[in-house]
Amino acid sequence: RAPWRTWLASALPACAEAQFLADGGHVERSPMYQGLAVQDLGIAAESWREAARTLRGVAGRADRALAAMLHPDGEIALFNDAWIGEAPPPAQLGAKPASEGRIVLPETGYGRLSGSGDCVLFDAGPAGPDDNPGHAHGDFLSFELSTAGRRAVVDTGTPTYSAGALRNACRSARAHNGPRLEGLEPIEAWASFRVGARGTAWLHDHPALGGLAPLWLAGVTDGYRAAAGVMTGRWLGLWPGRHLRVVDCWGKPDARARTDVLLARPLMIEPVIGSVAARETDRYWPRFGAPEPVERVSLAPAGTVLAYVLRWGDPVPETDGVAARVADALARAVRAKPPRGPRRPQRR
Repeated sequence: RAPWRTWLASALPACAEAQFLADGGHVERSPMYQGLAVQDLGIAAESWREAARTLRGVAGRADRALAAMLHPDGEIALFNDAWIGEAPPPAQLGAKPASEGRIVLPETGYGRLSGSGDCVLFDAGPAGPDDNPGHAHGDFLSFELSTAGRRAVVDTGTPTYSAGALRNACRSARAHNGPRLEGLEPIEAWASFRVGARGTAWLHDHPALGGLAPLWLAGVTDGYRAAAGVMTGRWLGLWPGRHLRVVDCWGKPDARARTDVLLARPLMIEPVIGSVAARETDRYWPRFGAPEPVERVSLAPAGTVLAYVLRWGDPVPETDGVAARVADALARAVRAKPPRGPRRPQRR
């Protein structure tokens, strides 16, 4: 047996293991690159029998993670340098949207809520691996929403890979649906793929936040701690077939606090705490270089809390104090010390 064959039989699985986290997410945290890497794993497993068993084990985890990044339409979320059409359609890779319920990818930092044709995809993870964060966007705690199987709240997507104003804009916090501080950025991004100082985010799974919605997710980010001393938290509660409640909490009052919601189609937005600050027409790029219209709704908190409802079905009256109870739990989370240990994906 040729020495190179022995070496390749062990090197190929080791390389595959280094590209994926324990929960199956690709280390660069882009749903598009997740699909491309799943395709590569399949080709490698079919091409090299000696490594096929190990590669198929990695591929199984990667397939499940890809399913957790899909909308009901069968296509990927648009976080972190992702767009539709670059990777093969997930169905062509054998991937279909994950089953209904609550799914969390704890290392990758993605969460998914789904039921009755509605789906929320949540990004509460880090910028990316320290040795290659170039696909990172300032999308900490951002979400996308599909209702009745159709996309409603969208991410800006990726219009270009060329350095310049448009590339800078699509990587900015304003290009996403997360809580932010106007005029500040949670990551220092420049050129096409350069990233310097950066915050991080993590999923927050505290018992005080459970039981307040049929399905829920929460996260915390320190993206604005260095520049403004502000930690930020978000809670998402999904009532399938009816509405999504969103509660954002900033660690201290700041006049720059804003949350933008990018609507690809009309939904009722009902502030519970805080107010609508502005509405305007904007663009997003579900496919590379091909803009489509979107409505940008900017919301401002009252003090340190913003709570609002995105509704597409019958309302659930705000008589149970959910917003206030969530805000109290989030306030404790953003005042607490960040969890110990690395929160950035680490290559194996």
